[in-house]
Amino acid sequence: MLEVIARDKTDREIANHLGIRERTVRAHVGSIILKLGVASRVGAAVAFAEWQAGGGPRRCSCLAEAPIVELRPEMAR
Repeated sequence: MLEVIARDKTDREIANHLGIRERTVRAHVGSIILKLGVASRVGAAVAFAEWQAGGGPRRCSCLAEAPIVELRPEMAR
C-alpha cells in the first residue's frame, strides 16, 4: 500500500484498486504514517522514494521524531 500512496493515489482510488472500503484505506494509511514516524502521507511517500533509491529514509522535514519501525521491502507492498 505504501507504493500506491507514493504514486499519489487518493483513498478512493486505492480502495477501488484493492476492493476494500475507503474508510479501511484511511485507517491503513494512518497506521503507516504512525509506524514510519512521518508527519503526513507526503512524508510517507518521500520515505518510500528514498528507500527505493537505496539510501533509506534520511532525516528531513517529512520525518517526525524517529521512525517507529525500519522500512523493509515487505512493508512497501
